[in-house]
Amino acid sequence: MKATLFLVCAVLFGVTTSFPSEAQDTEAKTLKAMNNLHSEMLVCIAYYSIVKQCLAKRDPRDPLSDETEKVIDHLTSFSTKIGKSIGMTEDAMLSRLKIQIDLQMSLIQNNCVNISSLLSRHGEQCKQVVENGDSVLLEYMKR
Repeated sequence: MKATLFLVCAVLFGVTTSFPSEAQDTEAKTLKAMNNLHSEMLVCIAYYSIVKQCLAKRDPRDPLSDETEKVIDHLTSFSTKIGKSIGMTEDAMLSRLKIQIDLQMSLIQNNCVNISSLLSRHGEQCKQVVENGDSVLLEYMKR
């Protein structure tokens, strides 16, 4: 994830040293890509938070719960940096997160027995966001 921040800075630096019209296009594309990555990170924070809650209900001492907490902390820290860099307020970021939590809890009908619905929808993509956020950002930059 640190590499993603470096990539974003490098792209933004490139924007300021390009031709004016190219710079505006690249800057708009970069902001859109970062906004999309931020949204995905919040989907994943919601996803991992719900998974953690379900793990705690099953077995409060499950070591996977601690690992999930570390992932949540990492995503939260990084998504906050991205959100601030694109001009989002804390309220806007928290609102986005609440929307995602509400959507995902609704999907499982507030019952961990239905967690497989979240796993099938978000598991692989969230793993990608956590393990290789750069590739997700680059994919959005190509669009």
